[in-house]
Amino acid sequence: MGLVLGIAMPVHLWRLGNRLRRRTACTTGEIVGYEAHDATGSETPRTTWHARVQFAAGQRTVEFVSAYGNSWSRPQRGQRVDVRYDPREPQNADVDRGQSAALGNVAAIACAVTGVLLLAAAVGGV
Repeated sequence: MGLVLGIAMPVHLWRLGNRLRRRTACTTGEIVGYEAHDATGSETPRTTWHARVQFAAGQRTVEFVSAYGNSWSRPQRGQRVDVRYDPREPQNADVDRGQSAALGNVAAIACAVTGVLLLAAAVGGV
């Protein structure tokens, strides 16, 4: 089991991340506003601010609200942001936070380390 987690899972995560990056296009968009989303099911009410972004995809102008939000500041109108979108369905877009690839790599490394530790525990009888 440790060997599977240590080798197969990181490879799968790396391949999945590369496939997703190849299927999307990148461009620059502009924040044209924001939406407030209230957190539900929380003991302390909290509002998160999500950027409303506009960008050009071919001859079309596309606008979307980012799935990513934060509770400490509102997005600034006029700010330029990197956008990643599906060229076949440009409305399927979001702000490219630049962390997706890094996060995938961290997850792959964490799986590898866990796999090695589980394997070492199984072999060492710990």
